[in-house]
Amino acid sequence: MHSSPKNLKTKIIPNRFRAWFLVSFLVASVGLSSFFVFQNAFAATGINQQISFQGKVVNSNGTNVTNGSYTFVFQLYTVSSGGSNIWTETKSLTVTDGIFQTDLGDTTALPGSVDFNTDNIYLGINFNSDGEMSPRVRFTAAPYAFNAKKVGGLTVTDTTGTLTIPNGKTISFADAFTTTGAFPLTLTSTASTTATLPSGTITLADLTTAQSLTNKTIGSTGLVFSGATTDITTATNEDLNITANGSGDIVIAVDSGTFVNLTGGTDGTGALTVAAGDVTLSDGDLIVSGGDANFTLDVADTFNVIKSGANAGDVVNITASSVNAFDGLQLDLTATTDSGADNVTGLDVAWTESADADVWTAINLPNTTTTNSATRALVVGTGYDTILDSANLDISGAGAITGATGITSSGTITFSSISGSTQCLHVNSSGVVSGTGSDCGAGSVSLDAAYTSGNTITTDSGNNVIITLQEVVTPTSFVVENQDTAGVSATRIYNSIASGTLTNGLLLEQTGAGTMTNAIQIAETAGTITDGILVTGTLGNILNSPTLDITGGGAITGATGITSSGTITFSGLSTAGIVTNTSGGVLGTTISVPIANGGTNATSVGSAGSIAYSTGTAYAFSAVGTAGQALVSGGTGVPTFFAPTAGSVLFAGTSGILEQDNASFFFDNSTNRLGLGTT
Repeated sequence: MHSSPKNLKTKIIPNRFRAWFLVSFLVASVGLSSFFVFQNAFAATGINQQISFQGKVVNSNGTNVTNGSYTFVFQLYTVSSGGSNIWTETKSLTVTDGIFQTDLGDTTALPGSVDFNTDNIYLGINFNSDGEMSPRVRFTAAPYAFNAKKVGGLTVTDTTGTLTIPNGKTISFADAFTTTGAFPLTLTSTASTTATLPSGTITLADLTTAQSLTNKTIGSTGLVFSGATTDITTATNEDLNITANGSGDIVIAVDSGTFVNLTGGTDGTGALTVAAGDVTLSDGDLIVSGGDANFTLDVADTFNVIKSGANAGDVVNITASSVNAFDGLQLDLTATTDSGADNVTGLDVAWTESADADVWTAINLPNTTTTNSATRALVVGTGYDTILDSANLDISGAGAITGATGITSSGTITFSSISGSTQCLHVNSSGVVSGTGSDCGAGSVSLDAAYTSGNTITTDSGNNVIITLQEVVTPTSFVVENQDTAGVSATRIYNSIASGTLTNGLLLEQTGAGTMTNAIQIAETAGTITDGILVTGTLGNILNSPTLDITGGGAITGATGITSSGTITFSGLSTAGIVTNTSGGVLGTTISVPIANGGTNATSVGSAGSIAYSTGTAYAFSAVGTAGQALVSGGTGVPTFFAPTAGSVLFAGTSGILEQDNASFFFDNSTNRLGLGTT
């Protein structure tokens, strides 16, 4: 490669005549080929999609650049200056005597993104990185040979017998257009296609065979079918959709005695499907014959029967007659397993009242007169946890509820046959509850008759029997009163544990934040209570409590012992001392312990260093000696401490009694002198 001459601005003088001649010749050749195509001659399969370009490069003084290889950058634009290129290629070319020759498109293919169906194409040349030359070269006739492959600028390919029109193009016929041939004419589109036709009559010449009309609008004259067994049908496995646009209706009008038949396939398949709309019967009937009629709802759908208007009438009236067993209305509900528990309601009756004083009846079973039939208004099978769940239940009439094992209510049960207030309830031998007519007083209730013979109230369901006194302003009490004059047990709690372990026979538990003064109170307001609590039999523990406080004048009798792992405090033993008991078993305290009991029988405690001695009847304490003193027995008297005379010698005297002699023998400890008869 050679660099550009220093301080020289190179320029290109293109050989315009030669370049135009070569390209023009190419256009002429293609034109002749196109001409002979209409004469049934075969044209070439294609053209060389390159542009031959030749030019000369000279220095600014007009002399040729040095012979050699140089880098050329060719770029095409749609404007004469500025803008962005629409095509570019870079190559190395040999320059001889300033002349170079190249084929544009041999490095970057043409046409690429270049639209040769326009007259604004400019060539920019950058020689040896010297910057793009100015002005740009505008293409004239020769490069437009690319348009010889087009019809009015539209690409035509005939290799497959298909005429391809680019996107966004239009085919327009200036006059009448007629097609002839032995083959069918097919218009195929993968997207929405619009065909605009002028007003007038459109004639389909061939009506002897089946015709298909798709997405057609029928005008005001309508569409009339005659002479055909099947007037409207679809292709295999295709739907027939009839859609009313806007607020329009689809009306099927028939004469008197004429039916509209919907014929489906097999049983269970949909002959009529209504999606996001309504089916209206105006003074007409829906008749089902020849088999079962199934109304199937998809998931989360509701079948609504709505009556509008103010006139009287039944919303749904089911009238059935048969000589065989039948159900007038049967609801079969089956729940399927899913991710959670569902609430399923077989029949739900809800209403919204108006301002009128209307009388609403959710379910009405009118009077019936039968002579040969057994009538039952409501029959409930087994397996139901709750037969009737109602916040307010009013049962009136002469009918009876039979077969029920019990009636449970979390509120108030009112018996209309019992009048008056605070009456005692009486149950006769047939189990009928009635009022006695007498006032039980303060709202109390007596259970009579059925329990006077000693009957019991029993629950065998495994559930707890709970009597609850609700929170009120004035505290209430649960009172059990036995008014007998004599007997064994006034109130008895009997636990029969056949096997296993019962934790608590009687549990008194404080669960609230308040204060219970006495969990159990035994009060003797009249008469005599011999034993406040009498325990019989063999018990592991009479009383098991982490803390026990016994107050009052009563006594615990009959106990063989009291065992405690902690401290037992007797409030009656207030004096500090030794606990003793009398012959009657009464505990007391004393300051001394008798000698017979291994004590000192002393009323006080000796001083530190004193010696305890016996007086014969008690223990006493001697005086306190000093260091080094000897203890001398006092015989039957008080033992004493004495200090021997300094320098004296202790020796055994008569009968072995210790004595001291300071006259005949002397030892001076200070001078270590020993003397006899002298100091």
